[in-house]
Amino acid sequence: MDAPDLSPSALSCVPSPARPGAVVTCTLALINTGPGDAITAAATIALPADTALVPGSLTWVGGGAAEALTGTVHWAGPLSAEGQVTLTYRLTLPANPIHPPLYSVAFLEDGVGGAWERPVWLLLEPRRVYLPITMRDIAERPY
Repeated sequence: MDAPDLSPSALSCVPSPARPGAVVTCTLALINTGPGDAITAAATIALPADTALVPGSLTWVGGGAAEALTGTVHWAGPLSAEGQVTLTYRLTLPANPIHPPLYSVAFLEDGVGGAWERPVWLLLEPRRVYLPITMRDIAERPY
């Protein structure tokens, strides 16, 4: 049977590490290296907690249809043998993240029973805090 193979697909976000509150660009390269077409392929990307999709930033090349839903990005359509679809979107990271690093995962289906997961960890730069140095002259202090 000529089955599709979406295993080379990859999800990435740049820059990583990123500063809290920054905007990052994420890309899902959905690649079919199998000999068969994926007639009803689908990809659902669970966005990291506390992030916000930049309005109007979702674009895709290669056919099908994509939409941004609450907390997810979804794409569905045909993916021919040796074909590729690329989804790109931007996320605003939380200014005060509670649990870094941030985790996102793409769930891929080829429509004939094959399923894959493609995770990505978004690393955040540590917040730098500069505290003042205070000193006392201990020699002048009576006890």
